[in-house]
Amino acid sequence: METKKAIIERKSVRAYSSEQIKDEELNALLTVANTAPVAGGAYKTMHLTVVQNPDILTKIREMYQSASGAKSDVLYGAPTLIIVSGKRDFDETALFANVGCIIENMSLAAYDMGLGSVFSWATGTILPTQTELVKELGISDDFKPLAGLAVGYPAKELPKRVKMSEIETNYIR
Repeated sequence: METKKAIIERKSVRAYSSEQIKDEELNALLTVANTAPVAGGAYKTMHLTVVQNPDILTKIREMYQSASGAKSDVLYGAPTLIIVSGKRDFDETALFANVGCIIENMSLAAYDMGLGSVFSWATGTILPTQTELVKELGISDDFKPLAGLAVGYPAKELPKRVKMSEIETNYIR
């Protein structure tokens, strides 16, 4: 797919089939995650956790519902969650820039492969407060979950953005 087309058309998916993504698709997502720009080339300051275990995904959903009081599924039924964590002793601004680049690469690649994805901010806001669950996920104390990407096959046809948003822009020439 043409890169510009994927960037313009990609839209968050909020309903997934229960079918797990293929290993080849997951590996492709991890490849583009590992090729994202990272501040100063400090890739060791980032960590990825792939969660496909249904019991753990249920714990994450229940953790969100309990902490937020929401009844909705924070993962929208996606069978895969890729958590992006950053090293606690590294510049936080750089970590969040890195997360944005990593997740954008994965979401565009997912769209290109016909997969749906949705950014999970709750992964970075609520999950870090759940120390036992973070340990169960194998995320070391040196790292903090910052955000995640829920991925799967869309429950219905992959949606396309039909109108670009317009960010107010001023020109200084």
